[in-house]
Amino acid sequence: MVTTNTVFEINPFNMDERIFINKCAEGFKISEFTRKRLLYHVVFAFNTSTDELIIDFLEKLTNNLDNLTDDEWNEIRQFIPFKLAYDESSMGGANDDEAS
Repeated sequence: MVTTNTVFEINPFNMDERIFINKCAEGFKISEFTRKRLLYHVVFAFNTSTDELIIDFLEKLTNNLDNLTDDEWNEIRQFIPFKLAYDESSMGGANDDEAS
């Protein structure tokens, strides 16, 4: 079986997690952005949040990170910052028909 290494095939993170990871990685060289550094940001956010949705999000992100092997993490982090794709229907704005 032939496989290709595209971001969509190897990236276990959903769009919200990708946005969070991109933000945490700002200002760092990829070689300096370790899983430990990312987990530091997750723990800080977890300790300062009181919103259940945010806490659930951070717990799921932590589980995703914990389930990655070191080799998987090293491969995935080469794609940081992740490219983000937005679906226009999820942007929350009114379409042209509704605006008139």
